[in-house]
Amino acid sequence: MLGLPAWLVSAVKLSDSDIIRLITYSLFINILALATPVFVLQVYDRVVFQAGLETLKALVFGVFIALIFDFTLRQARSRLLQFISLKIDGRLGDTVFDRFSQLNLEDLEKKPAWFWQNIFRDVAQIRNFIGGGTIIIIIDIPFSVIFISIIYFIAPPLILIFILSIFVFTFLAWLAFKVTRAATSAEQGARAEVENLIIEIVSNRATVKSLNISEYLKRVWLEKHSQTMERSLQRGRSADLFANVNVVLTMGVTVALTSFGAVAVLEQTMTIGSLIAANMLATRVIQPLSQISLAWRTLNQFRGSRDRLSNLVLETDLLRKRVVGFGPSQAKIELEGLHFAYEAEKKIFEGISLKFEPAKIHAIVGNNGSGKSTLLKLILNLYSPQAGKVLLDGADIRQFNSSQIAKWCGYVPQECTLFTGSIRDNIASFKDNVSDEEVINVARAMGLHEDLSDLPSGYGTEIGENGHILSVGQRQKIAIARALAANPKVIMLDEPTSNLDQRSEHLLIGTLKEQAKRNSSAIVIVTHSPAILAHVDNISLLGAGKIQLTGPREDVLPKITRPVAENN
Repeated sequence: MLGLPAWLVSAVKLSDSDIIRLITYSLFINILALATPVFVLQVYDRVVFQAGLETLKALVFGVFIALIFDFTLRQARSRLLQFISLKIDGRLGDTVFDRFSQLNLEDLEKKPAWFWQNIFRDVAQIRNFIGGGTIIIIIDIPFSVIFISIIYFIAPPLILIFILSIFVFTFLAWLAFKVTRAATSAEQGARAEVENLIIEIVSNRATVKSLNISEYLKRVWLEKHSQTMERSLQRGRSADLFANVNVVLTMGVTVALTSFGAVAVLEQTMTIGSLIAANMLATRVIQPLSQISLAWRTLNQFRGSRDRLSNLVLETDLLRKRVVGFGPSQAKIELEGLHFAYEAEKKIFEGISLKFEPAKIHAIVGNNGSGKSTLLKLILNLYSPQAGKVLLDGADIRQFNSSQIAKWCGYVPQECTLFTGSIRDNIASFKDNVSDEEVINVARAMGLHEDLSDLPSGYGTEIGENGHILSVGQRQKIAIARALAANPKVIMLDEPTSNLDQRSEHLLIGTLKEQAKRNSSAIVIVTHSPAILAHVDNISLLGAGKIQLTGPREDVLPKITRPVAENN
């Protein structure tokens, strides 16, 4: 039913002692559950009819001791499940984040943001399931054989009715699973669309306000929210139907057992004590089966979480590879026959071949949609080509993992995203091996030091969500400084001057020239800035999926007769 995959068992690392303790607690809890029915049986058969008050005292004392042990064992099992849940939360969360980090950018972009949010919620879903009531029901069901055996011995005339009721409740549970699984899946899909819209609105709140499109977005939200409510109602109606059927069937089983039991008592084939005890035992067996038919939503959510995480593990297993300790990069980049397409009908590159040499600044220019940004992502192994390869120092870049590439390459994307933390943390990429001196030097080179020194907390200033306390230009300077802080051998910049003033642009040019000369770095910059193009060493023109023109600046620049359009 649970189908725990090997990777999940391995990731959680539950000890054998934990599992043995859980099974042992459950076994004795179910054995002690016999205390009350046995007590009732003995009271009616030996106390009431024989006036055995001394026997009653002994029975009360015995059942009182049994109840204390039952309470103690239940508390111990609950705490053990909580402990197991905490282990799952910590270890599984670590595994999922590690696997998520291994995915290529291309894989991440194939699915919407809400999907990846749900991946991390799945960890909590599995934790809550293991530590919740549903798992206790599932654990207790196998021990029902104990109660069935007792009923067979104390009330043989009722065993057929009892077995028939078990089949009915089992079928009802199976039917509930089939019906509610589709309804729950539809509800979760509709809810995910609403969450994705909210994420989009909140992430782009400045644009929403400036364009005054709140009314339009409200209509879209209401439509999606209504769909979610409709799916929720459909799922709720199914759940209510099975809940009500369970209640009626439970009462019906009690009526049937009592009626046939009364006849058996009149025929003297069983005692009245046996009848009452059998009814109590029947409730103890039927109740878990009844509850499991109501808990299918929780179980479906667990199975969905398990399957999504299993797919993530399988996907990253293909990407995981043993890391070979390569030395520092020599910054020699070569593209050989690259073919790339987002979709079959949307081809971006068709056989691109190009070289980027160390100690030089290379510019990539081209119209919107020519694939300039995509080319940088291919070089950084964020995307994988359908054919051809990217060579770094003569080795296929796909053999390196993201940690190695990040150590050798600095990257400034078009969207300069910063993270919650201090300015120093963002410049150092939250790495401890970047010294304060390196942070300050690169900040000076970008003209940031004076601005940051005026702040009350200086480099320790907390920038807030995506650096909202800083200007757009300051955020771009920090993003550039972040890419340069560790002195990478390869530097990729995608329209780095789009929000910089003229002075900052000249500072960047000087910094890149010094970096290329001092560190022998290969610098590849996507730009349409005439000021930048006037100082690069080589220029390559992209168009129609090909390299239309490439060579030294003095040869290519005069042939570019119009301003280079902004990047796609």
